[in-house]
Amino acid sequence: MFRIYWQELLNRGYSSRSVIYCHTVVSAALKQAVMDGAMIANPLLAVRRPKLVKKEIKAMTKDQVRLFLQTVSDPLYRNIFTIAAYTGMRREEVLGLDWDGIDFDAHTVSITRTVIKTGGKASLVKATKTKSSMRTIAVGESVLDILHEQYAIYLRTKLANPLFQDHRLVFFRPTGIPIHPDALSHWFRRYADQCGLKEFTLHSLRHTCATLLLEDGVDFKTVQVQLGHSSFQTTMDTYAHVTPAMKNAVVNTTDDWDLQGKKAK
Repeated sequence: MFRIYWQELLNRGYSSRSVIYCHTVVSAALKQAVMDGAMIANPLLAVRRPKLVKKEIKAMTKDQVRLFLQTVSDPLYRNIFTIAAYTGMRREEVLGLDWDGIDFDAHTVSITRTVIKTGGKASLVKATKTKSSMRTIAVGESVLDILHEQYAIYLRTKLANPLFQDHRLVFFRPTGIPIHPDALSHWFRRYADQCGLKEFTLHSLRHTCATLLLEDGVDFKTVQVQLGHSSFQTTMDTYAHVTPAMKNAVVNTTDDWDLQGKKAK
């Protein structure tokens, strides 16, 4: 029964990672039921855990990111997408950014809250996906410029609307409430289609940030912290692919070694 149900979930489009998580949770619950005497045996012991199927990582080039951002006509969404590309934050994380976590002097952004979907609505959660997701990352002037712009918008909107619901969000709807995560994904797809980048999704901006960092020589451990991965292995497994730029860097670097001493002659 469970084997058929796991396959049904996969056929519906759920990722193998999600189905594996379901298998793990249900197996733990059934194991506890056996220990409590509510069941004779755990039927999942006879069912193999689904295999993890790794999806191909789709990352944009710098030129593609520029093309995409130039296509985004709405300033709010352009700012959100730009920060997502620069920082690699998850969709729910960038929507949950708050002013208490922004330190303009230290050039840092603290990620402590997320915006998730609950009952068809956007809900602000004062917790991130995992403990490692709660992090503080360094940001450059490009990101700080956008944050300064958003802070001015936040103050103006707050003062102009007596009914403004102040959650101190960096990105918000006119009433102050969180932006729905699905709305953000919808607008990304719409703008991506307009500029001929249909193969990319909003999550591609996260992959883009990681790939560009690695291409520029940033080490995997730093990328792990930047993205908020729970383990170093996750980062390695996800981004162990070698891009053309990284291949060229290997060639140029090894040529510079001159182990035979030919250049010295």
